[in-house]
Amino acid sequence: MTTEDGMTLFIGSQLSRRQSLDNRWHVCVGVGEYPPVVCVFEPPGS
Repeated sequence: MTTEDGMTLFIGSQLSRRQSLDNRWHVCVGVGEYPPVVCVFEPPGS
């Protein structure tokens, strides 16, 4: 997945995904040089 600002994130299938309430993707990331993905919200049916 690539964000609007050009950051590329690798989202593994083992990371649980929550349903997005506004039908858009949202990714929560931590801090650091290689920030970890903390949570993912996905549109229904993705």
